[in-house]
Amino acid sequence: MADPDAELDDAVTRAARLLRESNASVIAIHGADVGGIIAAFQLAERLGAAIDHAGAEVALRQQAVLQDIGLMLASPAEARRRADTMLLVGDGPPEGSPEIREFLSAQGGGGTTNLRQLVALTNEAPDSPNAVVAWLQSDATTLPSLLAALRARVNGRPVAPGFAEEAGVDRMAGLLKAASFGVALWHADELAALTIEMLAGLIKDLNFATRWSSVSVSSDASLNAAAMASGWMTGLPLRVSYAGGRPAHDPWEYNARRMIESGEVDALVWISAESDPPPDWVSSVPSILLSPPASPVKSASAIRLPIGRPGDDHDSIRYDRATGTLTETVARAPSKIPSAATTLRRLFYALAPQ
Repeated sequence: MADPDAELDDAVTRAARLLRESNASVIAIHGADVGGIIAAFQLAERLGAAIDHAGAEVALRQQAVLQDIGLMLASPAEARRRADTMLLVGDGPPEGSPEIREFLSAQGGGGTTNLRQLVALTNEAPDSPNAVVAWLQSDATTLPSLLAALRARVNGRPVAPGFAEEAGVDRMAGLLKAASFGVALWHADELAALTIEMLAGLIKDLNFATRWSSVSVSSDASLNAAAMASGWMTGLPLRVSYAGGRPAHDPWEYNARRMIESGEVDALVWISAESDPPPDWVSSVPSILLSPPASPVKSASAIRLPIGRPGDDHDSIRYDRATGTLTETVARAPSKIPSAATTLRRLFYALAPQ
């Protein structure tokens, strides 16, 4: 019977050899807890490698708006506790986060016992026990113009002559301004950067009359953790490279998929605590795959390093969407499968200067 420890030692040795002989490498995170993400950044620094997250495009859209005009964001827990009116923008939030369904079913804030008001800019009428007091049908093509019209009416400015939704927009603008504490809900995967910017501007405008904030929903909790970790580890948003000896950010240049498909790197470290198989582009370069033992692998030549599932095989710290912060999770079924952080640290020390 094979010795699992000996097999892991051999795999780590081969992985370290591949990375040591590499001229340019990249680390791509698909799913990991905070410990694994931090260890990935430390390994990237030792290698002089680029590091990316599979969902970075979503985080970068929001980051661009945050840098340009700012965003007013509330934690999901605060929104649930205090909001008496919610503006649902797009159809994504209820699908992307089960916590949002709880918000839409909860009572209004401010100590009232009434269901909170729900105002919606969605393609389908919301299915919610709350009082849906205003709904305007919208999709990706009409949402920007509806948000622009809302901003105009909130500020007492006219909309274009013959605008078909003028009456509905007027009523919705009045409801938004009448809220005691309003929260806009939107899915970061769904909205384009300019649409997010228009929504951010609407929320700022509403704060001249009352109190409004927003909750950005993401279906990938590890993306939130990676964006936070990138900030405190490097002072930069996601998509960072240590190739120049210090961290540098470029959202296009350090896109892991682009780098691989253009032949700019010759080694990849893929980190995923999920069961999904890696995308096809991963197999086009010599790869080190950190994934659960049962995860499918398309490339027979890849070096496999088994890792456990955060919160299942080992204790972990992860981003909690319900509270909007980092929380500790105790393992449900502790096992001997090492965590991503443990395995990445083994690689880190195996690459120490000889």
